[in-house]
Amino acid sequence: MKSQGQKTTRRATVTILGFDFIMPFLFLAITIAHKNPRFRK
Repeated sequence: MKSQGQKTTRRATVTILGFDFIMPFLFLAITIAHKNPRFRK
């Protein structure tokens, strides 16, 4: 039971770190898309 809880916590930490790593790139892509007239609607 205890090891299962630790595994879940570790997975949550990895997910949070993953989002923390992806978010800047996602924000940058959105910013570029907004600045690019071809993508603007």
